[in-house]
Amino acid sequence: MTDFEKANLIYSQSPSEKYNNIAQSWVNNNFYNSTLVKDIQQESESFDKVYTTYEAQVDTVSDFNTNLNKIDGNYLSIQFKDCSKKSIIGQKFIFNNDTYLCYKETEELSTISKTYVIKCTNNLNWLEYESGKIIEEPCFLGWEMTSTNARITKDGTTENRRLILLIQGNENTSEITVNQRFLISKNKAFKVTQVFSENLNHLDEDYATLIKVYLEWDSVLTEKDNTELLIADYYNYNYELTISSDDLSLTNGSIGQLNSSVLLNGESIITDVEWSTSNSDAVTIDSLGNYEVIGLSGLECQLECHILGNENVSNYINIEIVDSPILTKELLLSPSTIDYINKGSSKTIEYGVYENGVLTADVVTIIPSGANDTKYDITYNENSIDISCLNYTSDRLILTFTSGTMEEIVTIRLVGIM
Repeated sequence: MTDFEKANLIYSQSPSEKYNNIAQSWVNNNFYNSTLVKDIQQESESFDKVYTTYEAQVDTVSDFNTNLNKIDGNYLSIQFKDCSKKSIIGQKFIFNNDTYLCYKETEELSTISKTYVIKCTNNLNWLEYESGKIIEEPCFLGWEMTSTNARITKDGTTENRRLILLIQGNENTSEITVNQRFLISKNKAFKVTQVFSENLNHLDEDYATLIKVYLEWDSVLTEKDNTELLIADYYNYNYELTISSDDLSLTNGSIGQLNSSVLLNGESIITDVEWSTSNSDAVTIDSLGNYEVIGLSGLECQLECHILGNENVSNYINIEIVDSPILTKELLLSPSTIDYINKGSSKTIEYGVYENGVLTADVVTIIPSGANDTKYDITYNENSIDISCLNYTSDRLILTFTSGTMEEIVTIRLVGIM
């Protein structure tokens, strides 16, 4: 670029652009004149756990406040080389394999790109009971000190501080509610007393990008809490996953599809699952349960299915590759049992005849008996029925499913609203 072109470019810039260019030029010239330049990973602005690595000047910060309240924590300041780089409150950073949360985003009026973060001290685990998925989020757990002075009352002197949790605001954490319990170790639990999830900076958004939660200590309940997974109230929810086939003996080239069903406390739920094979040289399987036998006779493997995000709820079948197929047929129901249906409610039973785990077109006949047909209603769909309870009756509703010589019976109580 000639001197004339440089002069013309400078002349065409606004005062703001000139000033920003001067600031960027100064940072470029002095950025590496420091021992503070480190690699740091920054999460994308969509909070999708996708990180990009940048060079930044990373320094410690002491005696800092968040939201005007003093919080005892481990703080860092991060200055990027690119003066236009932005950060968002609640955004995650990774430095030296530790996760940090942004509590002070890049200021719009600042000529340099500088942000402040606090180190996460714990991982918070809980169960999304509707799907069975285990949620894990890094968080800061510590003390908020509203005053350096102790509180003195007639009952005695106590520290003037509160247990506080800082966690990124996203679609998972936005559901944290008062009285929800969490475990932080095998012998320590706490309960939520207050949640501040409103985004006061952007009231049109659903939730804050950094959520502040006040806590109080609680007891570990061994009959409810899973102390190995560190999930409170885990045993309140009983999940059961079944696969639409028993063990199979298949020949090379065989293809088919396995289906799964998940029950929560005996009730069928819809949730995402994940399939896997123990030997991909013998049998392959995709995310929809479609399998293909590619190995030779004599090989064996297991096809496993678990709830997406929770490998603790799983099931599997064994596959043996043989020279000639062994055909097996079975009539399967999901769920196979229903204890009761409340008045005004309905439940669904899926059914089908499976041959070596593959759904066939065999006809299934369903015959209701027992309860008077004015007490219930049945909607017949393809490979499923919806049963509705219209009114209470002491007589049981008996549903008999038959296909050829195969038969399955389901007995259901039709009860009141409560």
